[in-house]
Amino acid sequence: MQPLSVTAYLAGSIALARPSDISLDGLLAYQVLRRHMGNDFYTHADGREVLCFARLPLEMRGEIPEAVSKLQTGDVWMNPRQGIIDQSFWYWSCSSAQTVVAARQTQYWNKRFDTHPALSNHVDFGGRVEKVIIENGRYKAYHMPLSTLITDKIVWYAYGNLEEIRTLLTPITAIGKKRSYGNGMVMRWSVEPMEEDWSEWKEQELMRPLPGATALHWATRGAFDLEHRAFRAPQWHPANQAMCLSKGRRDAVSCV
Repeated sequence: MQPLSVTAYLAGSIALARPSDISLDGLLAYQVLRRHMGNDFYTHADGREVLCFARLPLEMRGEIPEAVSKLQTGDVWMNPRQGIIDQSFWYWSCSSAQTVVAARQTQYWNKRFDTHPALSNHVDFGGRVEKVIIENGRYKAYHMPLSTLITDKIVWYAYGNLEEIRTLLTPITAIGKKRSYGNGMVMRWSVEPMEEDWSEWKEQELMRPLPGATALHWATRGAFDLEHRAFRAPQWHPANQAMCLSKGRRDAVSCV
């Protein structure tokens, strides 16, 4: 493994609430599990009930339990009904997304029942007089705002296996929300070696959320924001969220 820079070159806008919301370990975990499970990936049990482990081509850091260090891709990682929950504070060696936002824009997506008269013959209420309610329920009409960021690229820093990461990312053609609307289109990926590891620190600047004992170690050695954040993939899972040092700078003397 080696220090890397990973860049997604975008066609234009990407639908994200915050520039840092798109995670490299999340993208890799999705690809690893999909490759491992094949077609069963789409019919597998809900991850909130049974969460499978994805062995990523990134270094594991932090407080790593022995049981977790032995897990392989496809093994059951968490199953709350059986009391299997990983409450440790290990994480994959990758930074948050580094994005230079050129502009912000609000788009809108719409959903409505098509009320064109010519389609009335295709609506069958079984001979009864009924109506389609669009104020609520299944056919409720929507006009919803969607926050988008205008940027030409997103960069992550990582410590991992260059060729494996490149192989996993190359098939990904879009990232973020509402990809079918044309947002987050990826023109190409670049994975390049670096001399320094910036997956956690770039000089004195914190590059990712740090949880647990690692956060306590640095909390008094600089000026940091403290937030409840996800610190590993999948970011939506409650066990992968905790109070973390989210951004800030460490004292130069503390890293000597």
